[in-house]
Amino acid sequence: MIPRQEPLDGPAILFGDRGASGLSAENTLEGFQLALRLGATGIETDLLSTADGVPLLRRSPKTSGFRKKWIADSDRASLGDSVVSLEDFYVHAGTEAHVLVHVGAVGAVEAAVQTATRFRALERLWLASSDLDDLAAWRQRSSLVRLVHEAPIATIDGGAERHAATLRSLKIDAVLAPRTHWNGGRTALYHRFRRRCFGNEAVHERMAVTLLHIGLDGVSSGYPDRLVDAVNEVSRPDAPEFREQ
Repeated sequence: MIPRQEPLDGPAILFGDRGASGLSAENTLEGFQLALRLGATGIETDLLSTADGVPLLRRSPKTSGFRKKWIADSDRASLGDSVVSLEDFYVHAGTEAHVLVHVGAVGAVEAAVQTATRFRALERLWLASSDLDDLAAWRQRSSLVRLVHEAPIATIDGGAERHAATLRSLKIDAVLAPRTHWNGGRTALYHRFRRRCFGNEAVHERMAVTLLHIGLDGVSSGYPDRLVDAVNEVSRPDAPEFREQ
């Protein structure tokens, strides 16, 4: 049987993947708002920048439609309302949710930090990257913004313990890994170093139940309602004994 573990600080963050991407178009205001209505307490999305320096929540580096253009070569005004900026998110979806962004354009980080600061949401902005040097540089820029290392913890060079120690020394707050890389032992190890543990790809409720049971601090799914159901299942006083899959 697998013992129940708790997140480091308070309830786990329930991240809607690109909004509610299993239920609506990804990275749209409607999708973000739907995710929050369904119970998400955070959004996992992507960060790009326009030619005039506006941080966007978008995965594709090109515009949609027949005549595609590079986002990086386009001004914000030319992209239309279907493309969501970080400011749009805060204005229309509020500032209480955590926002985890996969940084696709390093040049967007400064503007994103400034935008989150202006909306008093910097402590809930999580910048995610697989590049430790970039993360270290962003920590020098701000002591408040949250930093996340995207890493394959099951196969990482040097092992998970050395990795956790490195994250602590660089003041990187969390590690994000696919759900299949997590188990109770790895969660406990990173928690020993006071690093938060995030997992994504929790498509089904049972996947989210597993991650929440072993104490992950954040779980991402395109179906936020399933995350809420998983929280309720794990929290039941009569929850059955758990066997890790």
